[in-house]
Formats: sequence, structure tokens, C-alpha cells
Amino acid sequence: MARAALGMAVLTDAPCCVVCGSVDTTRWRIPTDVAIWRCRRCGARVTSPAPSPAHLRERYEEEHRSGKWERLMEHADGGEIERRARVITRLAPRSSGGTLLDVGFGDGRFLDAAGRLGWKTMGTEIALSAASQAARRHPRIVGDLETLREGPIFDVITFFDVLEHLREPADVVRQAGARLREHGLIAITMPNVRGTASLLSASRWPYYDFGAYGHIHHLSPRHVRELVRRAGFETVYEETRGSVDLRDLPAMYGWTAPSKIGAWVCDKASGALARLAQPLGFGNTLFTVARKVPGGSDRTLGEPAGWRNGARG
Repeated sequence: MARAALGMAVLTDAPCCVVCGSVDTTRWRIPTDVAIWRCRRCGARVTSPAPSPAHLRERYEEEHRSGKWERLMEHADGGEIERRARVITRLAPRSSGGTLLDVGFGDGRFLDAAGRLGWKTMGTEIALSAASQAARRHPRIVGDLETLREGPIFDVITFFDVLEHLREPADVVRQAGARLREHGLIAITMPNVRGTASLLSASRWPYYDFGAYGHIHHLSPRHVRELVRRAGFETVYEETRGSVDLRDLPAMYGWTAPSKIGAWVCDKASGALARLAQPLGFGNTLFTVARKVPGGSDRTLGEPAGWRNGARG
């Protein structure tokens, strides 16, 4: 697909890192139409040039109309959705009667889970077609956070598999802070660029395929921790979950498929790898909850130690 069709501009300068602000970025992987740049300072990766906001809106309208996201949501783990709602409820300054906004609410299942725990719920979607029949049981807004007035409206704002799709995720987190009550929470999930699947797949990691997944940013828990810190938040909960299915690696690398016994061994090894990887931060999906810091900003929160010398993400 040509850049013009993606609504992208020709890139003349290296992109600035959205995590640490460094301009010391280098082309790391170059597919046919866009490049993935790696920050030499913190290791964060970004697809650049990024699509325009108008293109993103058109893309998600078409994907929802085609049923792509509905099919993906059919395979979502309902137990995991419920578990996330319980974690957030446990960490929230108040849950009984609190107000929760889910940005990019999809089919509304997380809002259902939060509602069962006593939350007053609302959802937003940038695509009109995404406001599905299932989600109409919750108040909803078609638009982004800027559609909502600033002020202490919400106790929790969630971004489940959302920020990696946005051009300026740090700006969106700041916008969330402007709409949270004192000590309010944000919750974030996205694929972990330091997860076992990414590390073992290297440049073949599926999420690097912008055409298939639309991911602009590729971040680790450490990157998300720094991104929210600079936006005025303090991380209060962090975990990674899931691991790589080793049975998929031969096909990815063009190797011969394993025998039945080999596939069984790979399956058992995958489970063992997950048990080791998740507590060490190498699970495939990161989940971060952060609390709004009164008066927090880029200028007052300082710089993390170790990143001046190009520490890896």
C-alpha cells in the first residue's frame, strides 16, 4: 500500500522518541512503505511516518464495518477481562459509585465487568461503526478524549490495546489526567516489545506489520512506566502475561514442522517458559495501572537513571 493511501507524509527527519524525548533514533526495520525506528537511548520503537488522524479514523471505521474486530473480540479471554476489572477496583481510591471511562470500548465487555463491580461506566470510540449493539447498554461518545470537557469527571480511565495505535500516546495520557479526579487511575494494556514472542520472533514479530495490526508504537513495561511518569502519573501496578507458543516458530522461520512428539515437547516447553517469563516482565501482554500525581508534569518529575547512556528498553 502506498504512503499516499495510508495518509502518510514523506519523512525527512528521524522521529523524536515519545518515551524519553530523545532525537537519537535510527531506522531499525524497513518494510515496503514505512520504517520502524528504534530509540538508541531507551530502546522504544515507533512506526514512522505515522498515519494521519483522519486515516486512522477511516481505517477503524472500515475494520469495524468488515467485522474484523468483532471476530477478534470473540476470542478474548472473558476471565482476563473480569480479572482486570477486579485489579483496578482494588487499586482505585474509591470503587463504590465511582465513574470509569473505557477509551476504545469495543464490544463493551470490560464495561460490563466494571458495572458488575459497582462502577458507573462510559465508553468512547473514534469510529462510529464501532459503537456496536452490545455496547449500547453503556453511555458512549463517538470521538476522542478531547471531545470531553476538562475537569475532575472520572475516577478511572482505561486504555486497553489503544495507546499503541495513536500518534501521540503521551499527549493522550496527559488529556486523561486533565479529566481525572484527584488520585485517579489510568490502566493500560498493549503487546510487550520485550515479551518472549517479540524476542524470539525478532523482526518477524507480527505486531511490527502495520498493515495487519496498525500498531505505531512498540513499548515495554519500562517504556510505559516512563511515558506515564512524564505525563504526571506514578505506576502502582505492573505485570506481564502470556508467552510464546514454540510450535509456531518453525513456520515463522521457514523450518520443517516438528513431529507429533516434537510438537508435544514444544507445547510443554511453552508452558514452562510462560511460568518463568511472566514474573520477570517477559510476558507477551503488559498491564500497567498508574495513579495521577498532584501537580506532576514533564518538568517536575525528572529523568530516570541509566537512560543517558543508551540503556535498552
